[in-house]
Amino acid sequence: PMDPGYKPDFQATLKRLELDMATEVTGWLPYAKMLENLRGCCVGVYCNPPTDWFRIAQPLKVCEYLALGKPTIAWDYPGVRRLLDGGRLGILVPPGNLAAFAEALVSMGNPDYRGPIEKEISRAVQDHWTSEYWYHHVLSVIANPAQRGIDQSFAQG
Repeated sequence: PMDPGYKPDFQATLKRLELDMATEVTGWLPYAKMLENLRGCCVGVYCNPPTDWFRIAQPLKVCEYLALGKPTIAWDYPGVRRLLDGGRLGILVPPGNLAAFAEALVSMGNPDYRGPIEKEISRAVQDHWTSEYWYHHVLSVIANPAQRGIDQSFAQG
């Protein structure tokens, strides 16, 4: 559910920008229903409040958006920044800056703006999110722990 402190400003901004008919805040949905709804979306939004958990977590929701090829607009928390590759796979907004968040929504509403980001997501998912990539990455770390800065005694133990 949306933080009640954000909801009035969010709804007013959507109406002013004429995005209110194209935006749905669902709150929690069963997984199958969530996937069905996401398929019809052109952008994912992750705007959880700045608690310690949300500031450092790598949220599953952002992973789901990216796995479905959806650019994401999110508060610029470290975990989200990592998933969005510093903003290459979405728009990172300074936490709490509602005007910047609204501007990001408008930007993502433009297919010419969104298209290149969608292509980057597709490449990133193919190149770095496959089990084959992680299989080879983990094997290289195990085979060459010194190259990855891993303590040799830990790697041998």
